[in-house]
Amino acid sequence: MKMKKKNITTPIVANQIKTIELINGSDVIQVKLRQSARAKKLRIHVGLRGVRLITPISVNIKHAHNFLMTEEEWIRENLKKFQSTCPVGNEVMVFGIPHTIQATYTTSKKIQIEDSKILVSKIDNNSLNKVKKHLSALLKEKIYIYADEICEKLGTQYANISLRDQSGRWGSCSSRGRISFSWRLAFAPLFVIESVVAHELCHLLEMSHNQRFWSLLAEVNPRCKEADIWLKENGNLLHHYIPRKHS
Repeated sequence: MKMKKKNITTPIVANQIKTIELINGSDVIQVKLRQSARAKKLRIHVGLRGVRLITPISVNIKHAHNFLMTEEEWIRENLKKFQSTCPVGNEVMVFGIPHTIQATYTTSKKIQIEDSKILVSKIDNNSLNKVKKHLSALLKEKIYIYADEICEKLGTQYANISLRDQSGRWGSCSSRGRISFSWRLAFAPLFVIESVVAHELCHLLEMSHNQRFWSLLAEVNPRCKEADIWLKENGNLLHHYIPRKHS
């Protein structure tokens, strides 16, 4: 395997995109280089925009060239896996904001979310399931915050909270105070999540959807009607971002 030579002594100019080509016979991968004042180390991203190398300001083309040569096998392996297991253009909403899944060269096995990207250190058949678990954990944190605030307003308390992959409802509340939510609410805007949480908590005081219930809900969550409209118009989309086979 060889790499097409560039002017390797040239510094990478801020905000100017340069490329280095990884060549293996007829197989050519273009790696876009971008300098970032925020970057503290070299980082490779494999995703929707192809292969990119983010570098600190101090790094020149020669340093970037040598780093890519060292990691060429990783780049080719993860680009192939990304294209086969995570379709190029795969977009996932995180609290209503579009994010794209990317492979990133890092020693950490944890999913990371930054700059509208979901960074996965290793792309394999379990990648989307890892993303699902990470988003579920983030959602549960938000739910607990909302639940505690709303319960204080209502003067009540739930028994426990769990997440499921429910296809027919966004949440449920048992007579024993056990509340469950669809983990797919992680894709919805925060005001929608808060409204669903409020809806189920109001059932702790009124199990029926009668006038008392709707009055309680409107009191603790003034945006409940807006959230209901959002779910009616966009709810189906929340079931398509990550196929149920990965859930």
